[in-house]
Amino acid sequence: MGILDIFGRKKQKPENIQKTQPAPQNTAKEIPARISGKLPSGAFFVALRVDKDLYGIEIHDLTGRYIDDIMWMPGNDTVAAFYLTEDEYLLAAESDNDNVNPQFAEFAQKLLEQKPKDRLADLYYVEMSTLQKTPVRMRLTVETIDDFKFRKQKGSDTGASEDDAVSFLKAQSEIYIPYYKQTGNLFPMIDIEGYARVFTKKEYADQFIDIIKHKEDRDLLAQKYTQADFIEEIRSWYQKGVARFWLNAGTDDHNDKINRDAFLPDPKAKEWDYLGSSFRQTAARFVQLTLVKDPKMQIMFNLFWTGVINGLYDTPLLVPVRINYKENRQDDSNTLHCTKAAAELMLKLETERITKRTGSKPQLRIEDLTTKMIPGAENYTFAKRGDAERGMMHLSTIKNSQVGESMLCGFTDLNLIRKLFGDDYSVGLFTYEEIIAHIEETLSTGETISGFILNPSADNFVLTKEQIHNISAQRQSN
Repeated sequence: MGILDIFGRKKQKPENIQKTQPAPQNTAKEIPARISGKLPSGAFFVALRVDKDLYGIEIHDLTGRYIDDIMWMPGNDTVAAFYLTEDEYLLAAESDNDNVNPQFAEFAQKLLEQKPKDRLADLYYVEMSTLQKTPVRMRLTVETIDDFKFRKQKGSDTGASEDDAVSFLKAQSEIYIPYYKQTGNLFPMIDIEGYARVFTKKEYADQFIDIIKHKEDRDLLAQKYTQADFIEEIRSWYQKGVARFWLNAGTDDHNDKINRDAFLPDPKAKEWDYLGSSFRQTAARFVQLTLVKDPKMQIMFNLFWTGVINGLYDTPLLVPVRINYKENRQDDSNTLHCTKAAAELMLKLETERITKRTGSKPQLRIEDLTTKMIPGAENYTFAKRGDAERGMMHLSTIKNSQVGESMLCGFTDLNLIRKLFGDDYSVGLFTYEEIIAHIEETLSTGETISGFILNPSADNFVLTKEQIHNISAQRQSN
């Protein structure tokens, strides 16, 4: 898809265009309809005058350093398209292939790096071997870089049809979401591009399930929701990292792709406000991929495996613990104990989150952290650190129902801990490395620990003791 297709498909220009100053008149030469050049970073750009009042720029980059998509592979061409104002386009017109206007180059590079939502028209990469266009699935965190100077038309690349589909969906009394029987209904079925499936009739869902069962040899079931229950399910997707769904796929009845935020915009619960939401989606999708018996999916399997392992090391994990109090037991039912290493990792993630959203790096301290970004811990407070470092906290294990062996466990959602362990256990926040440091310990029953399980009863991602040792050794050697 070329730049003319990206901007030309908009039937009308984006609303709320705020012109700041009249565009300067260039009488020396005619303004070209197409401008190309190279940015100092090495990215190549093409700017285009679509019509009298609509301008855009398409920026190409082959390094992949400006996107966060596990599916991107070296050699793919990343393409980001943005809207421009007339005066910005005139700055671009002062460029040629060898000499790009410095002011415009700086602005274009800022667009590429921060990808503000109000400017972004499209974001994808092209697989060079197949020339196939694949949408980039990453969290966009910056709303604007210039106080909404140019506000993009409301909606996504599904255009006005998305608004119609949302209105249609909100009028339905019964809704169906497919999930894998093997992994349970706590997480919907997610396809390769990150879409869940939603259907407004049972016959649509059953038809889809029959196709998947025949094609992939996987057992799916459809969970029925009332409208109120469906809204609550969508709300939970903010914590699960599920950002989009496909309505009535394979039918002629409002067959549309819908962004979660378009159906249920919730400024208090954005995906990136929850610790580990993207990681949980990666883990759940990996577990779903293990059910596929298609050898062609091995590359995808390897990519998601890498994503899960990196996520384990990069995400603080919740663990049910027992605390040996020297005095009377304290009531810490709403208290979260955090190790120093986990707090430092949280600080790093929170700093990155705010930087991506605002475009500037905040000066945060560990003391500034709260539990609000941890799923299920919104009403908790951090305890004074030190219990874990003094050896007063003892990590709980869980029996793996499939093999009947005890395993270390970690959670991305505190609600899952309360569901399995009840309110009698305290909860600690640890790094993955701190958890697996106990892998060789012997339990009081004389049992040995056989491995680690992430989100038992939900995602059930399991690492054996041998895998844990191999992964640790490989990371140390790197």
